[in-house]
Amino acid sequence: MSLKPLDREIAHECKQKPLSSLCVYGSTSCKDCKCNSSASSSLTSSLRENIILDQDQNPVTNSYSINQGYPLSLLCTNINGDTVTWNFLNNEVQSLATLIASSFIPLNDGMRSLIEQIDAFRSLYRVDMGSISALTSYTNNENENETILPNSDIAGPYSCVSDSINGSMTNVIINVRNPSGSFSQFFIRSTSNLFNVSNVNNQEYQLAVLEANIFTRAVINGLNVSADPIRNISCYFVPLTASEASDEKLHRFECNLKEYPSSDSFRESVAPAITSLLSELGFQDTQTSDSGFCDHNQTTSSFGNHIWSESVGGSTSVQPCNGSNDTRAVIRMCQTNGDGWRDPDYSQCAEGGIGVTGTLVIVVPDSGAIENSAYTINEGYRFALLCATSNSREEPVWIGPNGNQIPDVAVFANSSFIIINGRRELNQGVSVLDFMRLFSFRTSEENSQGVFLTSYFNGLSSDSDFLLPDSNIGGTYMCMSGNQSQSVSVSLRRPTGMFSRFFFRFTGSISSTINVNDRDYQLAFIEANLLPVVVDGLNFSTDPIRTIACQFVPLSQFSSNGQDRFECDVREYPPNSSFVGDVGNRLSSVISNTIFHDIQLSNTGFCNFEETSTFPYGFFTWPETVVGSVARLQCSETTFATRACNNGATWGDPDFSQCNSGGGSRGSFSIFDLNRVSVRESYTINQGYIFGLRCGIFGGSVPKVDTFKWFDSNGNEVQNLTKFIDSSFRSTNEGTRLLNQGLSIADFKGLYSHRFINDFEFFDVAYLVSYVDFDREGELILPGTSISGTYTCRSSSGNYSQTISVNTRNPSGSFSQFFFRFTALFTNISVTDVEDKDYELAVIEANIFFEAVVRGFNSTIDPIRTMSCHFVP
Repeated sequence: MSLKPLDREIAHECKQKPLSSLCVYGSTSCKDCKCNSSASSSLTSSLRENIILDQDQNPVTNSYSINQGYPLSLLCTNINGDTVTWNFLNNEVQSLATLIASSFIPLNDGMRSLIEQIDAFRSLYRVDMGSISALTSYTNNENENETILPNSDIAGPYSCVSDSINGSMTNVIINVRNPSGSFSQFFIRSTSNLFNVSNVNNQEYQLAVLEANIFTRAVINGLNVSADPIRNISCYFVPLTASEASDEKLHRFECNLKEYPSSDSFRESVAPAITSLLSELGFQDTQTSDSGFCDHNQTTSSFGNHIWSESVGGSTSVQPCNGSNDTRAVIRMCQTNGDGWRDPDYSQCAEGGIGVTGTLVIVVPDSGAIENSAYTINEGYRFALLCATSNSREEPVWIGPNGNQIPDVAVFANSSFIIINGRRELNQGVSVLDFMRLFSFRTSEENSQGVFLTSYFNGLSSDSDFLLPDSNIGGTYMCMSGNQSQSVSVSLRRPTGMFSRFFFRFTGSISSTINVNDRDYQLAFIEANLLPVVVDGLNFSTDPIRTIACQFVPLSQFSSNGQDRFECDVREYPPNSSFVGDVGNRLSSVISNTIFHDIQLSNTGFCNFEETSTFPYGFFTWPETVVGSVARLQCSETTFATRACNNGATWGDPDFSQCNSGGGSRGSFSIFDLNRVSVRESYTINQGYIFGLRCGIFGGSVPKVDTFKWFDSNGNEVQNLTKFIDSSFRSTNEGTRLLNQGLSIADFKGLYSHRFINDFEFFDVAYLVSYVDFDREGELILPGTSISGTYTCRSSSGNYSQTISVNTRNPSGSFSQFFFRFTALFTNISVTDVEDKDYELAVIEANIFFEAVVRGFNSTIDPIRTMSCHFVP
């Protein structure tokens, strides 16, 4: 859209209206100008004031933040038509037109020759257009899509200056948000004649333009340039593949793409868009990899020259030591994370060296060839050996200790499941034990073939689940290719003797994590996914040996339907004093970032939630308890029944010596959310969602004598909901209500306390809730953004107290959105009798959000959905 400053007459006419200072060419009145309500106060203050707008036409004041390496564009205009320009530290910013004019020399063939270094194009530049001046990263509008990304040195103080005698200067500090912490990454390679991208005959310039096009059109398209996630791109030339090397016009490049913080969906969401763009630009042989690539290259040694084809990170290549008829092999590992080739392993090439038959070799991925035809691994660890051959005509196969060919993992997976109502079920006769064997998985490179001997993984499934092998995989395996063979003796190191140990419990919906309806399979899946956390950084074939064994344990009666509770017994052989602290904290950190919650850790174990009925004392509900401690349940106002949780995670007999016969139990003190999930030390909820925690004695069989109240972090009692409602409205003669003077809708967006009594079920609990009128169905309002903090639920007797840290998950990063409008008489659709438009709109907003937008969603995990309603003409 072409823009021009407001004419002087139009500017005066629009002075009091919420308009920005930019209008479409040909504007004749205010209505042709771009609306921006945020700019109204700036425009009405002074006709000479300069206005700065970002690329979305939002006003910028004082400072502007942008993610490192993102293209930048700010517009400055003077509403009175004065000429403006951009300065940096009181020096005029370089003109983009001057840079372009001085950087290129036209050639007779229509190309341009570059006379500047590429770094000259990675700053910020000004584009002056009279009363409008743009501050922008490099873009050459005369050549379509010719842009280059800025570097991180663009941060600092800039000012927009008008040239009139009484002209104004508007300052803005540009801040660059640098990525840090954990990240996801992948690599992409492709080949083309780069003249498809730019007619500048300089390879670095062409690559920089290609990098910017990939980044802006496929990587950050639709993202907020000033918020997480931060994505970045780094592209560089790599050698052509063997089949491309003869074409001097071709260039091959690789780009490393990262996202901060890490995201499992990064490659899945971005790589297809890049591949499509490169195809559109005429690129060929496009490859993507999570683990990076190794270049096509050649090595020279006393054993001769060896040519290594471009390979994917984590793969192994094999070549004959010295000529195609040599019966020995040189091995080379392509490292992960873009770290390139390892040095070739010539150990089997030496005279008399232990080698292979033909050019067949067995290697441990990322480690190298096995020694003495033997491989040892700790019992229960994920298993993988690769058998590779440089003979591309003969596919290698694995033969097991029983003389049968090892089954292909994909074939086995496809034959083991049936789909019922969109979920996988094990076929009749198949059990989880069948998945705990070893399987084969075929792979191939340009000049070699390989087959993995591996524990189970289902790479062909969208779930990509994997399971750990059992203790029966030991024995001698043989890899065969044509008339060549190589054997390996697999032995297991079994854990024995003394050990360190802890128990780990957590709750969640396993069915939303693994799409298999089999309880044993689900447990095996949990174990397989937690073991990498437990053994992170360890050697798989030496001490210490760590193990994990998980089981389902009972949930409390107040847990949400569809949830499961797990206990994992985690051990290290031999004992290690730091094991519990190091591994326990790591597991807690990993689990807390998933759908699982209510995480508990104990060195001694747990006694399960259990209900008992003992004559003549009645019904008691014993909470989950740590071994070595004693549970207490109130059986009268001053007396308690007790029960010891003993070694071996077994309950002792209840002690009713303090109780009167026939009294029954007082129940257990707990805090639950609206989904009946137990809350212990902290509770996190998505911003703007209906909020509710309830605190009290649950599960008893006698009337409660304690009452409970909620207190804020200052020790003040949380505002009582009933008293707040009673003091907020006044009634009219027509039977409606009006807000009392001085109240606004913001007063209804906090948290409130509410006491609820159910004499039949012996409930007397205290709610901590967002605004809801329990006497009027559907009258609720969504909470605001400032409800985070610490809240304490305390009993009147002082026997019970629990502090909860409440946190809100704020939405950030890229998002999907839509808008809808409707028209109605509030008297026809309103669920409240309050005559206040803002209040009525807030109630309608909350009902739509609760009933239609987030219904059925978990309010504590992604996705976060938001809703904002407002009146329009």
